[in-house]
Amino acid sequence: MAIPLSAGVTRLLGTALEFEVMGAFSYTGLGIWFAAVVLIAVFASVLPALPAWNASRLTVREVLSYA
Repeated sequence: MAIPLSAGVTRLLGTALEFEVMGAFSYTGLGIWFAAVVLIAVFASVLPALPAWNASRLTVREVLSYA
């Protein structure tokens, strides 16, 4: 999906600027973006679980003292 979309945007940009714009696809860039997305997804999945993890380590007495 991204390759045809970027080709279209490149063509539109070249038409708007009135010169030929050459687009290039980089597998290295793809790998970097994939790694970044995976790291962000893992961080976003773990971060909300931290309060639950901490709450599960409390004793019943400690939980009832907060109420």
